[in-house]
Amino acid sequence: MQAPPKSRDMAEMVENLHERYGVIEGCLKATVEDLANSGMADRRWAAIARTHFEEGCMALQRALRDHPADDPNNYGKATPPAVRPLPPLPPLG
Repeated sequence: MQAPPKSRDMAEMVENLHERYGVIEGCLKATVEDLANSGMADRRWAAIARTHFEEGCMALQRALRDHPADDPNNYGKATPPAVRPLPPLPPLG
């Protein structure tokens, strides 16, 4: 991922990304609100969309917050589940 402009280090990059995602969230909310108030869309579905946008933005902010930028093992480090052998198939006939 390319760092946002004016980011000198990872900590500042994360801070700038928080700011950028906050602006995107604000635009999404305003767009949904305008659509809901326009009469062109069902207000209930617009409210559901707004809730899901809020959840998605909150998850994105949490993803940045919960993984410190200076931790080199903060992404993609997962232990795969243990693979159990399948039981043998019963004989045919």
